[in-house]
Amino acid sequence: MKRQNKGHNKLSFLKKSKKVGYVGMTNTSNYEENYYKMVDNKSSGKHNKHKKHKKLKKVLLIILCIVLALVIIAASVFAYLYYSGKSQFKQENVNINLPAEVQAKDNGKTITYKGKKYTYDENIITVLCIGVDKDTKTQQKTSVYGEGGQADALYLACIDNAEKQYNIISINRDSMIDIDVYDVTGKYLGVQNLQACLSFAYGDGKEKSCKNTVKAISRMLYNIPINTYFSLNKACIPNLNDMIDGVEVPVFDENGNKTGKTTFLNGQAAYKYIHDRDISKLDSNVVRMERQKSYIQAFAKKAIAKTKEDISTPLDLFDTISLYSTTSLNASKITYLTTNAFSDRNEINLNFKSIKGKLRAGDEGYTEFIIDSDKLMDLIIDVFYDEVK
Repeated sequence: MKRQNKGHNKLSFLKKSKKVGYVGMTNTSNYEENYYKMVDNKSSGKHNKHKKHKKLKKVLLIILCIVLALVIIAASVFAYLYYSGKSQFKQENVNINLPAEVQAKDNGKTITYKGKKYTYDENIITVLCIGVDKDTKTQQKTSVYGEGGQADALYLACIDNAEKQYNIISINRDSMIDIDVYDVTGKYLGVQNLQACLSFAYGDGKEKSCKNTVKAISRMLYNIPINTYFSLNKACIPNLNDMIDGVEVPVFDENGNKTGKTTFLNGQAAYKYIHDRDISKLDSNVVRMERQKSYIQAFAKKAIAKTKEDISTPLDLFDTISLYSTTSLNASKITYLTTNAFSDRNEINLNFKSIKGKLRAGDEGYTEFIIDSDKLMDLIIDVFYDEVK
């Protein structure tokens, strides 16, 4: 039996049913012509779908390439910021000038103290944080030295990323230290032993003031290098506080003791908490420093939590308050610091360390804080040196 032509049979069926062709056309050639048109159109539809599918694949491939390019660019920018920040923190020409009773070699990098040998940890990054007692939220450059405000709060952040240690040295603003002094026109007059807060006043209220304060604090610490600085007018605290939606802090009594209660700070309340004090009392700044430490811890905890959710948080904070501050920090340094700090999910604990000393009333009635040099050396060993076993 011969195999039937399915196409021919289908055509015969269509001829009989007269479902193919135009009105008034009944000849066989027209039936055949329309049948083949039908077949061609069907094949054409499949071809068009195939073409659309290929076009879609091309579009998706282009999008994928663009996304990959953006990822590569982002990774390259991040890598640049990270390694640029790392290089900027590199310590050069370290020359630590320790007391005579300390046996020192290699510019103070290797020492013997109280019968033990130590080496200086060059991986520690130091950031001097300066709270300026100025009513204006923005820091404005002044041509008259002495009008830029005083360093009302001084905290040296010592960051050891390798050991995941974050020490904060609190420095009393009334500490009597050697600072560079200038006249109102900026002419250098020499070095005087004055309150640490005045180091910022002998400057232009911005970079020169910051650098003069850095120099004074580094000198106080026997030339321990200070890598960078950050100064902020205290009047900006309400804005900074509300950027992280406020903080909860302990309540202190008038003697600087915790009462066991807490309070939530928003806006101006945050400013009063870290700024206000009773200047008639000799220890008013010591009491205030306890509140400042509590605030810094609460603020850091809240900011760290937000950073764990969004790694760009420190850069956003930095960008927002840049108009109100003066700093040698930049995007590269911040990227390096935050990347190392959040390289694991462990808690970041701030360890506050205070410089010990005694309070006294100065000749002009101002409070003076006399640093205990032995306790200071112990602190420097604890924070900046590693014992050689």
